[in-house]
Amino acid sequence: MEEQYKKALKSIRETEAILMNLETIKNTKKDTIVQEIKEAKQFPHIKDINICEEGIQITTDFIKITFKKKTYEIGRLKFTVGDLEGGKYAVENLDRKGGYPHPHATESGNMCFGDMNLYANEIYENFKVKEIIKLLIAWSFTYEPTNRPYAQIEYFETPIRRIITDEETQELLNANDRTLTNEQVQQIVQDESNWLENDSSEED
Repeated sequence: MEEQYKKALKSIRETEAILMNLETIKNTKKDTIVQEIKEAKQFPHIKDINICEEGIQITTDFIKITFKKKTYEIGRLKFTVGDLEGGKYAVENLDRKGGYPHPHATESGNMCFGDMNLYANEIYENFKVKEIIKLLIAWSFTYEPTNRPYAQIEYFETPIRRIITDEETQELLNANDRTLTNEQVQQIVQDESNWLENDSSEED
């Protein structure tokens, strides 16, 4: 009983903190954002979602990218979405400190969405949390060499195991021994329009 009380109290406090911090997110209904965050926490590859001063932060599980039949370990990614100095989206690699966090991100964490830039801006302006997070999941597994990446995929050739010995990362490495091919990633990106259309039809 005491344990259940503690969990309930923690949930209430987390919700209160979210509602207070949502003042930083412009022109958006608080209850809608809270509900979308709860639903998005169930998405594959999502480790956690939190409200921060700038907006929201999304942490993924361990990301790997397969390119030309070779697998590259990217690591765990933490995204910040909000009114940032360098733009609306930023990414940090929790396992590879310093350098490039992802092939399509600068060393400072600014992200490039390529052909999806307009879509990324659109869903941010309307702050559609679920669409934002689905886009970030697809982006995490994306490597497009013809789209002028900031870092070639070979930059991530050294396995994480040789960089750090963090126990949590080792557990993630063992638990997430799977990757998405470029074809699967393209399918995810293609499904973005379906997700958006479905949500729009539900609102109608």
